[in-house]
Amino acid sequence: MAKPEPKKEQEDDAPFLGTEFLTWLWWSAETRGGLHAVGDDQRVGVMLDRVLEFKDDVTGVKVAVRGDAPTRAPEAREALARGMTLERAGIVIAVAEENTMVVLDGATLDLRGVKSEMQPEGESAEDRDANALATLFGMLEALDKVYRAYLLERTSPAFVRDVAPKIVDWAKGARKSRAAARAKAAETA
Repeated sequence: MAKPEPKKEQEDDAPFLGTEFLTWLWWSAETRGGLHAVGDDQRVGVMLDRVLEFKDDVTGVKVAVRGDAPTRAPEAREALARGMTLERAGIVIAVAEENTMVVLDGATLDLRGVKSEMQPEGESAEDRDANALATLFGMLEALDKVYRAYLLERTSPAFVRDVAPKIVDWAKGARKSRAAARAKAAETA
C-alpha cells in the first residue's frame, strides 16, 4: 500500500496577511505609539526603519525607499496612498532593553539581515554566541507574539467595522497631507 503524500505548504496560503501585518505595524507605530501588549506585563515596541519595499499588484511597478525614517519619505507616503502593497520592511523590535533590526518579507514572513544593536556579552566566544542566540530567540518570540496580537485583532468582528476603516483613512491621509504640504509651500513661495 502506497504512503499518502504529505501535504505541501503552499507559498500562497494567505500571503496578504503578512503584507497587511507590515502595514498594520506602520499604522500602529504612527497611531498607537508602536507598543504592543503581548502578555503578562510585557510590551514589545515595533517601528519600521531603513527599508520599505512596495509593489503595485496591478501594474507590477515597485518602489523601494531606503534610509533613515523611510516612513516619512514622500515616496513611501505616496506609495501607501496609491494602494501599493508593502511587501518588505525593515523593522526594529524592542524587547526590554534590546533593539533588534530585521527585514521582514510580508508574503513569506521570512527574516533577512537580523542585527542586534547590542554586542553580546560574555567572557568566551561560546558565552557570546549563547547570548547572541538568546537575544535572537527572544526577538523571535516577541515578534511572534506581536503577530498573534495582529491576527487576534484582524480576525475579530470589530476589525472590519472599526479598525480597517481607520487604517484606510490613515493611508489616504498620507496623500492628503502631502497635497496640503505642497499647497502650503506654494502659498509661501
